[in-house]
Amino acid sequence: MINKNSVSRKASFAGIAANVILCTVKLITGILTNSIAILSDGFNNLTDVGNAILIFIGYRIARKPADREHPYGHGRIEYMLSQGIAVMIIVVAVTLFKSSVDRLLNPVPISCTLPAVIILIASMLGKLLLAYYYNHLYKQSELIPLKAQIADSLSDAAGTAVLIAGYLLTPVTTPYLDAVLGLILSVMIFLNGAKIFLEMSSLLLGEPGNSDTYARVESILSNNPEIKGFHDLRIHSYGPDIIFGSADIDIDANITLSTAHDILDTLEEDIAAATGIKMTLHADPAKEDAAITELKEKLTSVLRAHSPSLSFHDFHYNRKLDKYYVDVEIPYDLEIDEKQLADQIYGELSRTGNTVPLEIRFDRH
Repeated sequence: MINKNSVSRKASFAGIAANVILCTVKLITGILTNSIAILSDGFNNLTDVGNAILIFIGYRIARKPADREHPYGHGRIEYMLSQGIAVMIIVVAVTLFKSSVDRLLNPVPISCTLPAVIILIASMLGKLLLAYYYNHLYKQSELIPLKAQIADSLSDAAGTAVLIAGYLLTPVTTPYLDAVLGLILSVMIFLNGAKIFLEMSSLLLGEPGNSDTYARVESILSNNPEIKGFHDLRIHSYGPDIIFGSADIDIDANITLSTAHDILDTLEEDIAAATGIKMTLHADPAKEDAAITELKEKLTSVLRAHSPSLSFHDFHYNRKLDKYYVDVEIPYDLEIDEKQLADQIYGELSRTGNTVPLEIRFDRH
């Protein structure tokens, strides 16, 4: 079992130590050489120190148990802190962009020295090593903020490589090159921050589980001989280690409620043991009779005539309401008016002579 607390601590300490050193030497080098581009790179490393501290704090908050105000735990704080890292990156990028524009309008000659070149090359290699170390820790722990740190470190290394080329060329070309490189570097930093922010925003909005996770759950359900089928499988995350899921399970309508409960309870435990997902399974009684079979055939024909991508599930009869129900599945990418589609289905079923009361509900998937 990987100790994520230890991984978080290692990542934070490595990030703080490396970036404090890089920031210090770059700021000193930038001041001595009068290079706005090197100063920009140094200030970028300063934000990375804050980012490393956020990883350390974020993990501890994320591991807090659920409470009354947060019944699903605090795992999403990792996404929020990654957004914080992204905002800091963007702020630095905007500040550096302004400084570079000012230098472009008021160019100043820079002093190119061998020690400065060596420092920049060492800085680039240091960032690549830090990215490699972060990646190593991420493979062990899958801590979400580490993904942001990996991307940031690689971006910093690429920016420093551009910086080295410009630093060597500026004295023999034009003093404007340093300012132009500062602009390029600031744009690169901005795009990296925006990318991280958008990715974390998508996670906070609620992305579906990845295809591998779905496949593992579907395999467990499909291989269970006690159920007749399943639908409406949904998996959602409240943090990297806090994953919930739900599904409707088709079970023989003739078995007892107690037996059905035992089947679902066992399935929930099997899925939790195999994937770590906390599932909630709902039983749908599966029973075929002549009326249901005939209506299913009619509905299948109507839907296929309308669009081959339409399908249905959860077809059942509610004795208390004396009505049949069905969920019609509509793909996310199919633009369709649900009310208009329902009217068309009812109309076409009526023309086939159907008199069975049916209520259609729609389910996007």
